[in-house]
Amino acid sequence: MLRYSKTFLAILILALPIWGEDKQSLFSFGVIADIQYADQDTHGLRHYRESMEKLQECSAALNAKKLAFVIQLGDLVDGGIDNLDRILPVFDQIRAPKYHVLGNHDFCAERSVLLKRLNMPAAYYQFSEPGWRFAVLDGMNVSVAGRWPQGSDNLRNGRRILADLKREHAPNAQIWNGAIGEDSGSGWQSCCPMPMCKRNV
Repeated sequence: MLRYSKTFLAILILALPIWGEDKQSLFSFGVIADIQYADQDTHGLRHYRESMEKLQECSAALNAKKLAFVIQLGDLVDGGIDNLDRILPVFDQIRAPKYHVLGNHDFCAERSVLLKRLNMPAAYYQFSEPGWRFAVLDGMNVSVAGRWPQGSDNLRNGRRILADLKREHAPNAQIWNGAIGEDSGSGWQSCCPMPMCKRNV
């Protein structure tokens, strides 16, 4: 039971209130992260198949609250498009508007396929709630594992940065790491241009 409880925290749900100047809650939203579902055997402390039932419990808990939206912060699956097809119907049980952030484990298909399956307008985008704007960035915009086509600047720069980090023996010199890059940066700048960035973002 203790192991189950600790594992449950890996996909911890949060209902976060946004407070106004009068200390009254303006709205609340839900957060889920690192579900990492996969139809594969347990490895170490990763109980991949258990994520399905735990997400069902999370969905029910979130549905019991009045939420403006729920955002999934990445690594919905541990890999494999078939795993994505299995877990998405469970995630879609959440009734509030839903948003996704792409994690490195999520790149189980070409970017265009992945964005369509997750109903994302792009890997970086923005959405709004009254008085607030939320910016979602692409942490794999510059990467080796971000499913970029051969010859793309994103892949070429990812390889260059990875090679530099390996020469420096940096601990983060791993193929699964990435960076935001200029493409995602432009998404942030369009959301909140620096001279006028006085809004709640």
